[in-house]
Amino acid sequence: MAISRLPARPQVKLSDPIQINEEKAKSIISRGGSVAQDFTSEPPAEEDLLKSVQLRIYQSMIDDIDLQRGQIKKGKKPSRHAWIVSAIEDKLARQRET
Repeated sequence: MAISRLPARPQVKLSDPIQINEEKAKSIISRGGSVAQDFTSEPPAEEDLLKSVQLRIYQSMIDDIDLQRGQIKKGKKPSRHAWIVSAIEDKLARQRET
C-alpha cells in the first residue's frame, strides 16, 4: 500500500466581515431575561426526605427476622428491608399510644 499525503484543505475566504447591528444587540441585552431555577437552595422544611441508614445487627437476629418473614401466609413475603421498616413503624405507633 502506497503512502500519500493528505489532501489539502480548502481555504475559506471571508469576503464580507459580519455586520453587527448595534441597536439590535443593545435592545436584546437591555430586554434582559429570567434566571433559571436555583437548584442549590435547601428543600422546603416540610418535605420528608428519604435518608440512608446503616444498620448493624447480629446474624441470629437476621435469622429470626427471616424465620418470621417465612411464616407469612398471605401473598408474597416482604423483603427483609420492608419487614424491618414495618417493625420500626409498629414500634413507633405503640410508643405514641403510651
